[in-house]
Amino acid sequence: MTILQRLLLKCIAAGVLLALIWGLNAQRQAANARTQAALATLSQAIDNHGKAVSQLEATNQQMVTQYADMQAQYQRQASLNGAIRTRVIHLESLQREDENYRQWADQPLPDAVVRLRERPAITGADDYLQWLSTGDALPTAGDSPPAERPASQ
Repeated sequence: MTILQRLLLKCIAAGVLLALIWGLNAQRQAANARTQAALATLSQAIDNHGKAVSQLEATNQQMVTQYADMQAQYQRQASLNGAIRTRVIHLESLQREDENYRQWADQPLPDAVVRLRERPAITGADDYLQWLSTGDALPTAGDSPPAERPASQ
């Protein structure tokens, strides 16, 4: 083999090695790009997870606060129910013991009070507004008051 042939073989070998190196470099760059994309996706997933955890913690804190508020309301309601029961028992005992109170409690309510307590079946805001606008109007300042029933003795 001549020097020229050896030189040509070395050039071919160097070209093949250069092509292999260039191909491996291209594969490495592609792998790096895929790794960077995967890292970006993973970073985004971690951020989303952190936000979700923060939202869950905030929701949990709100629920704990609401639960404490509900417990306090239940305690107030139980206290009020106890006070109402005590008041009803007291009124019933007064009615059993006091003849004047019993007679007063057995009398019917005055007509004006009965009218105040009358309410139609209201099913919404429109019904309520209609009921308010058709109710008995208050007399004007110059009108004389309606005749009142005599006081019972």
